[in-house]
Amino acid sequence: MEEILKILVVDDDEVDRIAVRRALKAAGVQMQLLEAGDCATALATIQQHTFDCVFLDYLLPDGDGLTLVQQMRQAGVKVPLVVLTGQGDEQIAVELMKAGASDYLSKAKVSPENLSKSLRSVIRLYQAEKEAALANQRRQESEERYRLVLEGANDGIWDWYIPDNKIYWNDRLFEITGLSLEQFEGTYEAFCSLMHPEDKPGVMDAVHVHLEHNVAFNVELRLRHVSGEYRYCIARAKAQRDAWGVPFRMSGTITDITERKQAEEALRFLAEASSVLAASLDYKTTLASIAQLVVPTLADCCFFDVLTADEKSQRVAWQHVDPKKREWFDRVQRYVPAYPFKHHPAANVLLTGKATFVPEVSHAWMQEAATSEEHFQFMRDLELRSLMTVPLIAHDHKLGTLTFCLVAESGRNYTKADLALAEDLGRRAAIAIENARLYREAQEANRMKDEFLATLSHELRTPLNAMLGWAQLLKSRKLDEEKTVRALDTIERNARSQTQMVEDLLDVSRIITGKLRLNFRACELLPVIETSLDSVRPAAAVKSIEIQSCLDPKVSVVAGDSNRLQQIIWNLLSNAVKFTPNGGRIEVRLEQFTDEFLGRSYVQIQVKDTGIGISPDFLPYVFERFRQADSTTSRAYSGLGLGLAIVRHLVELHGGTVYAASPGEGHGSTFTVQMPTTFQPSTAPPQPAVVSIPPSVVNTQPYSLDGLRVLVVDDEADTRELLSVMLKQYGADVKAVSSAGEALLSLEQLKPDVLVSDIGMPFEDGYSLIRRIRALEAQDGGQVPAVALTAYARESDRSLALKAGFQLHVSKPVEPTDLAAAVAKLVGRSAS
Repeated sequence: MEEILKILVVDDDEVDRIAVRRALKAAGVQMQLLEAGDCATALATIQQHTFDCVFLDYLLPDGDGLTLVQQMRQAGVKVPLVVLTGQGDEQIAVELMKAGASDYLSKAKVSPENLSKSLRSVIRLYQAEKEAALANQRRQESEERYRLVLEGANDGIWDWYIPDNKIYWNDRLFEITGLSLEQFEGTYEAFCSLMHPEDKPGVMDAVHVHLEHNVAFNVELRLRHVSGEYRYCIARAKAQRDAWGVPFRMSGTITDITERKQAEEALRFLAEASSVLAASLDYKTTLASIAQLVVPTLADCCFFDVLTADEKSQRVAWQHVDPKKREWFDRVQRYVPAYPFKHHPAANVLLTGKATFVPEVSHAWMQEAATSEEHFQFMRDLELRSLMTVPLIAHDHKLGTLTFCLVAESGRNYTKADLALAEDLGRRAAIAIENARLYREAQEANRMKDEFLATLSHELRTPLNAMLGWAQLLKSRKLDEEKTVRALDTIERNARSQTQMVEDLLDVSRIITGKLRLNFRACELLPVIETSLDSVRPAAAVKSIEIQSCLDPKVSVVAGDSNRLQQIIWNLLSNAVKFTPNGGRIEVRLEQFTDEFLGRSYVQIQVKDTGIGISPDFLPYVFERFRQADSTTSRAYSGLGLGLAIVRHLVELHGGTVYAASPGEGHGSTFTVQMPTTFQPSTAPPQPAVVSIPPSVVNTQPYSLDGLRVLVVDDEADTRELLSVMLKQYGADVKAVSSAGEALLSLEQLKPDVLVSDIGMPFEDGYSLIRRIRALEAQDGGQVPAVALTAYARESDRSLALKAGFQLHVSKPVEPTDLAAAVAKLVGRSAS
């Protein structure tokens, strides 16, 4: 039976709390769930209950998530904390993780899978930390008991009979030194010869002072083991004296404290390493500093290898105890193999995520690990004696490896304790690398945000300047007919440009929030492409650009949303026209291919131009949001850098792929879209040609609204007048009012055939108005067909309008013919 988890959700938004609860239930989490709406309630609840996990909103009425995390950690609350936020700021993530948060999720990514994965991960980590702490406590208790035992029977015992200069040892002292009975001469001088040269003078002085002045003998020293290593010991002794006070015997104990000293040194080492890791956010500088710390404390030489973006191992730092070998040691980079080479220590650890521990490097091991004969000879020249390679892993991401080596001159081999220390250092280094990455990404995100806002300001102000300037000149009534037409064309063109800009921003918003929805049908691509070609030909003709098309009419239908498919192709064609100089050429191809290896067919759309091309440095980023090859103030081409990002997302939503290729700057570019042809027979029949036309193409179909009574509701006087003029041009009898209350009065008097209403109005909005109308009897106008004409253009706004009672949702700005078409559609009239 699955364990029931006790979970606290802290969020002042009830909708978000419900979303988390539903996502956890959908993930099958067995739980007892409590909720809190602010910091104070959360702290009080946590003090009264013990939780397995806390899901915490970042922005709360009486504080933020960072403050609450800090308060909980200061209060000693040790519970896994997952912070949920809608801000998505990487810098906030770094601060939260430093303060003690266990994980960080964007609210846009709240799903059963993501919440369950985060919940299980932080609980496992928390349980592992508790188990480690408990194990540490048990180890400390065990070490204390062990110390007490060592101070008794388990100590090395020695007895020095001074007149004969003979020393007796018990078995424990032979264990400490590794000597056999035959190897120890049993004299004071032989005993002194085992001491570390640095300790010997001090110990001999202490013996002399004790014998001469009867001062207590309690000294720390190092004794050499037969392996060449030194053991840390504490020696205690007391002299026996004859009747005249002359010492004739000195007896005492020797306690081996090597493990304790190693633990203390390890703690000091890790503390110093942590200080070094926190000193810089440049990970290469940090790793180089750690390498200098590791050598010679823990290794004779060490290497840091990190994974690059293309999954290759790159050696970024190394250190050797002999500085003279630096030039020779630079050659080691060539021996780091590609990722899959399982026998090489670094590659094997990257592959498995587990440490490689070789306490004694043998000739056979070097032969197996070598990637070449040259590499084998390199290791032999290095005289490797012992080796450890540990992974650098942070948040389940493999970041690289850290390798420690001992050479023959050291005379020692690595132990399990050394491996534990190395793994601890690896974990800390991985966190430092990850923090450095987050910092770089946050800096890059801030830079891109600043560039985008500057670009957006420029792209909005430029057309506004033209529109406002020409409008003022028109008001002066001093323009001749030719300039008046030019002014109107300029205003219209720039207004359409701004409309397209707003649509792109809304699409990006839908993509980021996961709210972009497609209406999948069986679609024929030929009419979609031809419609898009017709829409860009006028712009191409202005620049004398030749458009060649080779479209196979026999290609299969695809499953897709025809409007979004046209958006994909129109964006690619518009880009090609935009970035191709005068007199250039654009080639469009539609073909079908079969992938023999995968056993599937696909349709390929290719747009090739002779334009400015794409530099190799920018090519990997060409489909990223807000990225532009030239974002300087002197750039030659306008735009927000959103079109290709929207293209990629739409293509991927259709199950396809898109990629760009270019020989380089000045040599043109090719964009290729590939989409599967697999389609279920039960799906609706193929759609006709696309009905949505890009904003650069004006709908000129005539509609007749003769005799129709239309009631227009909008709180903006300019908009009311504009809509009235538009509809009257098509023959409608129009009455325009400014509020929902006036609309209800006019509904009874006018008995309109169609209602055209705004949504955002003061005191009472369009949703409320249509609900009140639908509550009326049919003879009182309760069934009047209604259009929601609004600047709220999101998909969710459309759904709300239709749910409230409108039959159609049309976003502002609206073309006269589009408005007439919407009104005509509601009363069943078609174009003339």
